[in-house]
Amino acid sequence: MKILIPSTRTVEHNSNKYVLYTVQVVDNYISLKFERRYSDFHSLNKTLRRLYPNLELPEFPPKKIRNLNDRVTQERKVLLEAYLQSAVDQLCYDLPGCLQDFLDLDKSTIGLLNDEDISSDHQPILSFVEEPFKLSESPTLPNTIVDATLDAIY
Repeated sequence: MKILIPSTRTVEHNSNKYVLYTVQVVDNYISLKFERRYSDFHSLNKTLRRLYPNLELPEFPPKKIRNLNDRVTQERKVLLEAYLQSAVDQLCYDLPGCLQDFLDLDKSTIGLLNDEDISSDHQPILSFVEEPFKLSESPTLPNTIVDATLDAIY
């Protein structure tokens, strides 16, 4: 699973200014995009460090910054992306609930991410011994629609 933070945007709300980070989760079968504030990342960091004290995560960007300019935002974006990717890489076999919630992953999505049997190569999903759409022969009326459909397909 690949974690990206492709973009950021600064939001002003009630004279408060903050940055929203667009987080993208990419895997063979899914691609999710959502936005998170720095405070969401900070909360996740505190929870993961409490639950997994021996987890070796990269440097987490500091909470307090003097000015919110583009350079600082981009540096933070890079550090947050590396942090999140490292957490996912180390916990990928058993993602904790806090990380699943942060990444907007539900149970069906987790199943797709963890399914080892799924291959990206084309493989038949179903095979039939007999023609599944051909009804048993009726002695009274021919099945014209089924015959025409099968002739058109094959």
